[in-house]
Amino acid sequence: MSSNKIMALIGAILYTFIPIISIIMAIVGLVSNQTGNVSGDYGASALLTFVGSIIAIITVPLCIFAWIAFARLDKQNDKGWKIFLLVLGILICVFGTSVYFIGAIPGVFFTLAFALKGKVPEK
Repeated sequence: MSSNKIMALIGAILYTFIPIISIIMAIVGLVSNQTGNVSGDYGASALLTFVGSIIAIITVPLCIFAWIAFARLDKQNDKGWKIFLLVLGILICVFGTSVYFIGAIPGVFFTLAFALKGKVPEK
């Protein structure tokens, strides 16, 4: 496996945690809305459900595309997927640092996947 594919693998694994956490956040918000026992404030659990749902809606397709990009690296026409990983890496770095710093780590790996040389595809 080439170095850029390894960086894309690490980034995809780390980025997979973001949709999982946001789905768990939405489920916890829904459960606390139904029972009323987790949070005494209805607005906080509704906000938790809303934010978790929005993050999940945005990040689940991006996570799927990140895994597809990882699988397509080192193929003959992988230039588009490398550019996708670069754009995704920049977006994750920008929005990950605005929300919480550790969220930017997958973005660094996706950017490195674009920057590092991979195997030269055989024709």
